[in-house]
Amino acid sequence: MDLDTLLEEQVDPDDLKKHEQIFTSQMSQGKPSCQVAFDYAFCLIRSKKSHVKLGVKLLEELLSRDEDDMAIRTYLYYLAIGHIKLKNYDKALKYIEVIMRVEPNNSQAAELKQVANARMEREGLIGAAYVAGFSVFTGFLLFGAIRSIVRKFSGH
Repeated sequence: MDLDTLLEEQVDPDDLKKHEQIFTSQMSQGKPSCQVAFDYAFCLIRSKKSHVKLGVKLLEELLSRDEDDMAIRTYLYYLAIGHIKLKNYDKALKYIEVIMRVEPNNSQAAELKQVANARMEREGLIGAAYVAGFSVFTGFLLFGAIRSIVRKFSGH
């Protein structure tokens, strides 16, 4: 699965429900296994924003629970994806940097870093455009109001 697909993909609702039921069942018996928690978190980060937040929370808990290096790398990767989806680019980049410190040649992490930086830049520019547009609009309104007041007092 390519990165753009992963970042835009929506989980099948039946798949989400299935993994939620397994997770809930194991929760009622104590702590769910790391694999069950990951499977559910993976579904959640491919869902709507409120679900992505829960998926990130589960992945953060797994990060402190699991000691398997490969699993930790996977959690870090999907935490970065979750944070990109939530537009928390700074947090995403921190998780990516952890991966790249351990695996400097990790192409998935490098690609994810490029995507996070590009989205952060694009949204920053879009945000700046909104601010500039609003400022121009406000300026025109203010100019019109001042002009109207001047005309009123000058008798024109």
